[in-house]
Amino acid sequence: MSELSGGPCVYDPKGEKALTILAKYGLLSRVSLSVRELVEETIPWAMAADKQLDANKKYKFVHEYVIACNADAMECMAVESYKLGMFPVKLNSTCSGDIQEFAREYVKMASLMILAVEGKIDKLEMFQEMRDSPVCPLTDEKVQEIFPAKDHWGLGLCLLLGGRPTVNLCDEPGLGGPNQELALYFSLYWYLRTQQYPILREYTVWFLGGSSYGKDGNTPAAGAYGYKSLSTDVYPEFEKAKSAFNTAHAKWWKLNEERRFRSKIAVNLLFSSRSLEVSLITIELPYCESREIFDQFD
Repeated sequence: MSELSGGPCVYDPKGEKALTILAKYGLLSRVSLSVRELVEETIPWAMAADKQLDANKKYKFVHEYVIACNADAMECMAVESYKLGMFPVKLNSTCSGDIQEFAREYVKMASLMILAVEGKIDKLEMFQEMRDSPVCPLTDEKVQEIFPAKDHWGLGLCLLLGGRPTVNLCDEPGLGGPNQELALYFSLYWYLRTQQYPILREYTVWFLGGSSYGKDGNTPAAGAYGYKSLSTDVYPEFEKAKSAFNTAHAKWWKLNEERRFRSKIAVNLLFSSRSLEVSLITIELPYCESREIFDQFD
């Protein structure tokens, strides 16, 4: 919590840490004189606020309150999904990793639940698949708790996870957030998973991501949803367009090379024919006339 609040809300003892770091990396001579004088002070300077510390070295005038967290949000989602007739399964509220890792692990977890219901895997196999997950590792106790039974699904199964994925921004990032990218990758990976396990095609699977953060947190780009046909409709068309482009580009390159080759042959033939004409003329015509013809070809 203290790291989130930051700045003047958190006490930071003014010791010799800065001087030690600068000396360790040989940077002391490269900082300005005012900075060097500050870090070399034998008696650390103190702010007025430093006089208002409690026994735990926290400012007396700062009060920290946790209003809600991912676990609280998952509890509320579980209640609401149950009202809709679905069976909620709370998996993990502290998932971490990059966007593609999130998408792959979410897809794996959803597919394992379906394969378990269909009797294709047992509890041990599910545990072995998820115990070392970089995003949502599950213990054997958790697998025992969530291992599904089809008669308990109601109108559907709702897998609940929370966390904060890492987003790698491009050179010119647009308006969007982690949920936008996560929904797209989930749709793509779920489509690929259904190709690997055709039985998954019999189930309708949706992804919903919400509660974004950053500048997109209070915009229409804050949440997103994904589904298999998003990939079956869009991704195959993208592959077709990409294949058509590559084919057209290869054909264009071939035609361009053939045109260059024909142009080179035509130029060589032109110079050869001119040389032949000149040779014939110089043999058959007097010197003065052949000189005029040469001048015409120069």
